[in-house]
Amino acid sequence: MVIRKEKAQTRERGSAKVFDYGIKEPNIFYAEINGRHPLTGYQRNTKIKEVILVVDGDGEIVLEEDNQDKVLKFQAGDLIVLEMNQWNYWSEKTKAKMVKCCAPTFYPEQRESK
Repeated sequence: MVIRKEKAQTRERGSAKVFDYGIKEPNIFYAEINGRHPLTGYQRNTKIKEVILVVDGDGEIVLEEDNQDKVLKFQAGDLIVLEMNQWNYWSEKTKAKMVKCCAPTFYPEQRESK
């Protein structure tokens, strides 16, 4: 089976554009992030772990750990793992294309911001 990019459902939030190909278990997305995301504050997912393969570009993801920011730089070929409930944001230095795999299935209402 081949699912064309133009057939994917798209969602845009701030500097992120996500392509949902309809694969549910495991849930797979393609994302393009160009700048800080979310635009302010942090985000986290309350129900899933996210495994993210950076296929092009580079940037930084900022994790909140013990009320302090931990900046992790990444580039194409790197794998990023976000545990459930891990507060994070993509820094303004991020310009990257990624494949995200989530388990269990991701739904936008699972994402929290602060």
